[in-house]
Amino acid sequence: MDIIILTMSRWDEPYSSTIFSLAKEFAHRHRVFYIDHPYTIKDFWQANKQANAPHRRKALLFGNDIFTSLAHLSPNLIAVTPRLTLPINWANGGVYNFLARWNDGSVIAAIRKTIQQYNIKQYLFINSFDPFFAQQLPPDIAPTQYIYQSTDAMQQGAYVAKHGVKLEQEMMKRADKTLVTSKQLLKYAQQFSANAHLLPNAADVALFNQAVSQHFARPTDLPTTTQPIIMYTGNISQSRMDFALLQKIAQQHPNKQLVCIGPVDSPEHTKYGLDKMPNVTFLPPKTIEQLPAYLQYAQCCIIPFLANELTQSIYPLKINEYLAAGKPVVTTNFSEDIADFAHIAHVAQSHTDFVQAIQTALDTNTPALQQARIALAQTNSWTERAKQLDRIINYKL
Repeated sequence: MDIIILTMSRWDEPYSSTIFSLAKEFAHRHRVFYIDHPYTIKDFWQANKQANAPHRRKALLFGNDIFTSLAHLSPNLIAVTPRLTLPINWANGGVYNFLARWNDGSVIAAIRKTIQQYNIKQYLFINSFDPFFAQQLPPDIAPTQYIYQSTDAMQQGAYVAKHGVKLEQEMMKRADKTLVTSKQLLKYAQQFSANAHLLPNAADVALFNQAVSQHFARPTDLPTTTQPIIMYTGNISQSRMDFALLQKIAQQHPNKQLVCIGPVDSPEHTKYGLDKMPNVTFLPPKTIEQLPAYLQYAQCCIIPFLANELTQSIYPLKINEYLAAGKPVVTTNFSEDIADFAHIAHVAQSHTDFVQAIQTALDTNTPALQQARIALAQTNSWTERAKQLDRIINYKL
């Protein structure tokens, strides 16, 4: 059985994603065709000078050379680039629907060309959080099963919510099965899908376990200190991060270094003076392959999320990445999913609890606890998730 995936995440983005991790896992046993979220003309204009745009130029402009072998990851993994589409989020009603059908032609053409080029007879189609395209596939290229995957709360992002909420609801009703990554998303999906299933995020356990099993030279941009390092990795987002909590951590742990690694989407942290504190360091984003070297030098890892409508739908990738690295974890209690880790991580109920839990985590860490964290992470690997999906779709992938 071949697998065709349409996704909101492009294969060469620097950050890990749920669906690309699953795609790499599936490719151990199946041919996987990973269709990038289409570039609009505006996207292409803005990204034309970036490293990941020029090599797509022939595909985007002319529909030529649309296939990219990702043999360095798996001989069975092939990326597919549809032709350019139009930016249409501004439109409404019949105008939007007309332009959406025009745009959809680019994706349908890429799928049809993939089926013809690789002589695909039967395939599973997964639309991962991209309901703007391929709501329905023509009968001549119909998949064996159509799976829709929701990985976040569509209604929480103003730009995508404008059309995305309605389109996602339609997609959930139409798809053979709907996958979601958190318990809150499952409750939402069950309103529209009679066949919704929880398939949580996981981790590349082997990769992140390198923080334990291998020795890395200390990254040159880490603070040169013998003080314990409290580390966060991921998006430093105004809508998710509790910057008041980060401020308290830095203030009440002056003998420790707080290191946050990831893209910053607003200057919100400066309102709390975090950019001026001597024991706080913000580092630019790292690729997933670089992170184990940084985690090796951390003594405690944190998830300092706000508890709000957005975060209650999140099952964070990073919890299993931290555990696979053997690190003590302190987190806020922002969702049902994170609460399930209370037996292995410190799930704080308040700022005071969180600040105290960091010291407790450092004081009580043992090799036995490290191994227990790694063992739990191994049950949440992408290999295990692929097995779960086998059972959900009732077909041996």
